[in-house]
Amino acid sequence: MSVLLGVSANVEVIVKYPKSTKDKMVLSPDQRICCVAGSSVNVGVALQNAGISSVKLLVTTGDDDNRATISSAMAQRELDAYLLPWRNMTNVSYSLIRGDESQLLCFKGDYLPGKLEEHAVIEGQVRQIRPRFRVGTGVQIADAPVIHTMFGAIRDDEGDFISSTNVLNPGISLLEAHSDPEIDFRRLESLRNLLQRTNILVVNQRELNALLANMNLGSIRELQSLGADGSMKVLVTRSADGAILYNGDPEEIPVDAFNHVEVVDPVGAGDCFLGYFIAMLVQNAPVHLALETASAAAAITVGRVGGSNTPKLFEVQEFLAKHSIRTS
Repeated sequence: MSVLLGVSANVEVIVKYPKSTKDKMVLSPDQRICCVAGSSVNVGVALQNAGISSVKLLVTTGDDDNRATISSAMAQRELDAYLLPWRNMTNVSYSLIRGDESQLLCFKGDYLPGKLEEHAVIEGQVRQIRPRFRVGTGVQIADAPVIHTMFGAIRDDEGDFISSTNVLNPGISLLEAHSDPEIDFRRLESLRNLLQRTNILVVNQRELNALLANMNLGSIRELQSLGADGSMKVLVTRSADGAILYNGDPEEIPVDAFNHVEVVDPVGAGDCFLGYFIAMLVQNAPVHLALETASAAAAITVGRVGGSNTPKLFEVQEFLAKHSIRTS
């Protein structure tokens, strides 16, 4: 198995409204799309579309009708998923699109008491799958124990440690200070524990700034030293300014964005970038090629509606053939 993904999955409802002549919201939508998304699902679909068939999703849901919707959608997409009914409700997001404006509303269920103590379930999945990459995406404060266990030093049936590359993509609630001192102490402790088990950290520019400020770090190098073996790689996505991989050598590898594409819906672009980047690493591609391919895939995604509407590999290859850029 190449990749084990966790932790976010949700039902995504996309509602498109036309603009009326008086520029008022029309009450009845002219188009309503219901699909399954969430950070881990989006990354999983991107990996699948990039040609990586050996992907397993480990996602938490509620024990409700939306969980059944997710299960059915996973099967239709031929995504291998292990659903953990550990929340009081399944996450639901609404993308409201009106003309060239969009708004995202998210409703997230809370974890049920005691469920996060069932770490043996997660450890069992790691033993069974033996992934090359363990990836935690969209990780919020409450999700941290799930990913901490998934990233753990787990032995196989012969007693040997299962080796893999741990990739952390934290949510903003894990990176910014919380107003409640008790919650903030737990947040910082969880973040430090996760970073100690992380080989590749993936954040956008805002998240990086919040992380450095909140942990009183003066440089990327200080941040890298907190990771596994003191040499964590840091991938920073910067929207229209492309991305930079701080490789720890201390080599920096930048890639430009494809800014000529008309932006229709930016939701999920970061997930698509991450999925394609990991997919290229799984296929042992050079890092600069992995970054450029991920940038192209993300550019195609922002021109489409829906966070899980990522391009197929042949589309990315055709796009690159027409618009290839050079990394420096």
